[in-house]
This record gives sequence, structure tokens and C-alpha cells, in this order.
Amino acid sequence: LLRQDLLLRGSSRNPQEASALIKGSLHLASPTWAQEKKGILTPLLALEAFTGQRAQVTTSQQMVPSLKIRRGMVLGAKVTLRGSSLSAFLLRLAFLALPALPQWKGIPLPEGNFLSFRMGRGVAFREWERHHDLFQELPPLDLTFQASGKEGEAFLRSLPLAFTSSTSTPSSLG
Repeated sequence: LLRQDLLLRGSSRNPQEASALIKGSLHLASPTWAQEKKGILTPLLALEAFTGQRAQVTTSQQMVPSLKIRRGMVLGAKVTLRGSSLSAFLLRLAFLALPALPQWKGIPLPEGNFLSFRMGRGVAFREWERHHDLFQELPPLDLTFQASGKEGEAFLRSLPLAFTSSTSTPSSLG
């Protein structure tokens, strides 16, 4: 529906040129998981419980001596959503999870064809509330959404999310 609206208002005449949501990525990471490999199981379960997709393990690409991280060590977990699973996730995020955050003020406006923000530790997902004791020590959740087309930024701004127009917004929500 958003795509059709932008097609009617926009400059593209071909429906294939219209902007669309390509993918969304959810990412949990912590340098402490490099030393304790069992710690990665919790974020893998958390992402799988919320998205319904199997999470992938992310590893370090380079060595960071100050954090005692070697190349190839486990640092986090990620899930990439596309299509109908992305639409379902976006609806749950917009109407259930974000409004339930106690100090939610909105999301920073997108820049270009990407919308990225971080949700704090007090994330209010119903799937995580059932096992609150298990998911209590999760780090902040990083979310990134990508749109295609010339009017990708306008498409992202038309999503059913509350945006803040101020430039001094915190990088973490919740």
C-alpha cells in the first residue's frame, strides 16, 4: 500500500522503479561472548523466538588486542528478514514493542535508503517476556532497514513508526 501511494505521488512511472522495503537486520553483539562461548546461546534463542527465523552467529573480522579479541571469535548473532516475515516484524515493532517502552520518544529520521536505530535493554517483546529471566542480560538490539529505489528515504519515512525530527536524539531507545 505504501509503495502504491509513493508510485502515485512520485516521479517514477514504472511500478518496478517504485521504492520498496528490501530487508531488515536485527543484531545483538557483545565482546564478552568472545571469551565465554556459552553466552552466545541466549541471543541466538532470543532472536529466533522473536523473528521465527534461525539466527546466524557473527564473528570478528579483525584482531582487537585491547579487548583480547582474535580474528574469527564469536561476537554476536544476527537475523535478516525479507518479504512477509519483514512486514510482520515491522507491524509488531511499530504497534506492540516500541509503544511499550517506558521512555520511548521516537526514532531518528532515516538518512538515505537506510533506517538504523538501537533499542535499549528494556525491550518489550511478548516473546521475550515469557522467559524474562533468560533474556534479562541481553545487550541492546540494533535494527537496520533498507529500502530500494530513488525515493527510498520517503518510503522509510512513510512507515508506521513515530519519528523524531530533532537532531539531538539519543542513539539508544528504551
